[in-house]
Amino acid sequence: SFDQALGIDPADAAALNGLEAFRAAYPHSSHIAEALYYEATALHRQGEFDKSMQFCAAAARNPKDPIAGPAELLDGENQLMLGQYAKADAIFARLSAYPLNAAQRLQVALRRGQCAYFSGDYKNAEQEEKDDYIVRVVLHKNALMRNRKLMVKGILKNNK
Repeated sequence: SFDQALGIDPADAAALNGLEAFRAAYPHSSHIAEALYYEATALHRQGEFDKSMQFCAAAARNPKDPIAGPAELLDGENQLMLGQYAKADAIFARLSAYPLNAAQRLQVALRRGQCAYFSGDYKNAEQEEKDDYIVRVVLHKNALMRNRKLMVKGILKNNK
């Protein structure tokens, strides 16, 4: 189906319902931030970037919570998909100051390069490309495929 071609998973809707029910049943659980993050992820996958950002902000309220970093990263992804390149780059720049594994470094560098490129700052886009070139070569194909799918979703969503 068309939704499957875009990567929209019907299981995301079921997950959203289950996570919302969990939050309603256990409002004081120590896992609320995780539930919010997973809701943000499902909304992002469905192309609901504005809604996803709200859940990211709620999930990242406590900066000491281990889910805060991934929630911030997803928030940057949402901003990028909405064309808010300066806001997205600020988030990615802040995250690049944290210790990151190779995949996270690639994601942050790739997204910072995309923010620069889509903002017309081709010099910084090229520098981001050079800074993490080896990591990019290793993971480039997977990142591009994911990015293409998300960009198509965002374009279709914004043109409705």
